[in-house]
Amino acid sequence: MKLIITDWIKNGSITPLNWGDSSEEISHLFSNSSGEIISLKQRHYPFIIIDFVEFYFSDDINFVGLNEIIIKPISLYKGIQTKSIDPGWLTQELSFENVSTKLTELQVHWHIERGPYYDTPNIRTESGQLFAFDPDRMEDNDAQLMKIYLRE
Repeated sequence: MKLIITDWIKNGSITPLNWGDSSEEISHLFSNSSGEIISLKQRHYPFIIIDFVEFYFSDDINFVGLNEIIIKPISLYKGIQTKSIDPGWLTQELSFENVSTKLTELQVHWHIERGPYYDTPNIRTESGQLFAFDPDRMEDNDAQLMKIYLRE
């Protein structure tokens, strides 16, 4: 079973995950990930990465207390085969215009939240998700999506 990122974005829920989950609970959900999780712990990574999604914890040594998820569409490329997470409509090189149009189509309520540097046009959804864009742009609509932040 692949998790579908569009559901997380549309509903503001990370189901079947829960905030506060541990790496053990995540490895049960992603059956092929336990070896990679062990490897990341041994290399002292402060997060777990599965496909194009990073999972952060309040205790980043023991990977306990899931409190943030970062989705990296910049890691996606045309024809990518993911093991555990379906990117849906996300791809690399999504512009502010593309993302805002797609969120509106999905009936996700959002507003522009300007970044502190370079007045970057980021998107904040009603459920609190942040779509962060690259500040290097000619026009706001051209800004490229870099990461999506989901927080507890």
